[in-house]
Amino acid sequence: GVQTCALPIFSKPWYRSVLAILAYSAVAAWLLFMLTRDLVRRLGARKRRLESLLRQRNEAAARGKREITEMEKYAGVVQQAVIPSEEKLSKAIPGSFILNRPKGAVSGDFFWMVKDGERLTMAVGDCTGHRVTSLFRTITALCFLDDIAADSGTISTSEMLHEFRRRLSETFNKMPATDIRQEGIDISLLTIDRSVNTVEFSGAASQCFRVREMSDH
Repeated sequence: GVQTCALPIFSKPWYRSVLAILAYSAVAAWLLFMLTRDLVRRLGARKRRLESLLRQRNEAAARGKREITEMEKYAGVVQQAVIPSEEKLSKAIPGSFILNRPKGAVSGDFFWMVKDGERLTMAVGDCTGHRVTSLFRTITALCFLDDIAADSGTISTSEMLHEFRRRLSETFNKMPATDIRQEGIDISLLTIDRSVNTVEFSGAASQCFRVREMSDH
């Protein structure tokens, strides 16, 4: 008779079934979602920290700027207090004036004068630097001029300028060599002696101009 044989039936393992593949996909999507959410949270927290640090830095910078501005205003008041006023100059020389246009509340420009009888000595200087640091140089220069005028008595402008430079060099030589190169004061000295009708001028890196009225004769 006819003989028959049964063929074996091959089926996929359960981990390769459609349901398993769908489960794998769901787990992978869930893990990806969790990782993405965690990354977003981390980035958000980092962004907030950076914003906080930036806000604190901006607040500190604004506070420092306000403090510097207030310090400069006070330094400007001190500088104006130690520099002779224009009124004092006008009393010594009627019709005179001071033209000073600093960039800020404090500058390196200064004016000085002393009157002894009919002899008037004036100085105009320009210190290196601006703002608060220039105030200290200005006060140093004014103290030197006051001391020279008090100690030396009646001396020529050239002798006064020489003594001023000597004292300035002694002071700056005590400073580090890197700072000395940044220090400097340009100064002019003018003396008017009405008792003998003479005018003396000495200047360091500065000039003096004589202006006379033009005449047709």
